[in-house]
Amino acid sequence: MRIQVTGRNVTVSNELSSYAQEKIGKLERYFDGIQDAQVLFTEQKTVKICEVTMKASGKIIRAEYRGSEFLEAVDFVAEKLERQIRRYKEKFQERRKEGSKDVEPVFVKQEQASQSKIVRVKEVPVKQMNFEEAIMQMELLSHDFFVFYNPDSKRLNILYRRKDGDLGILEPIEA
Repeated sequence: MRIQVTGRNVTVSNELSSYAQEKIGKLERYFDGIQDAQVLFTEQKTVKICEVTMKASGKIIRAEYRGSEFLEAVDFVAEKLERQIRRYKEKFQERRKEGSKDVEPVFVKQEQASQSKIVRVKEVPVKQMNFEEAIMQMELLSHDFFVFYNPDSKRLNILYRRKDGDLGILEPIEA
């Protein structure tokens, strides 16, 4: 596994870099499909942030922790990634045993747009996958939404987590 350690608004010491590489490198024993990992250290006033993004078998696994010390943040991020990898492996093994199950799409009413302004535009790679794979990928990223291409409907879909904790699918159609 290739591990890249960088800092934003902070100089990363050799000691911190070595510590992060050692802790994140140990995750490879739980899942040998990890190709590379990016460790980003950021400092915002008194808050130290450690963010790790890993690519594993075509999936992206991400974790972040905010704390008072970088070493503490690395420990917490490594633990969080370990839990995510174990959960991913369990779901993957269950899916192989049971076979693929179809998920019923959830349709929602369009809500009125608020007066918010767009402050950032981000390009997102869109991969072809089924509902189960999209759910797994969203959970691995720890996001509340995930954009993917649905091969069954041949359309772009947006998977999102509802306020009640359930999941919904937005499937755009031409108006």
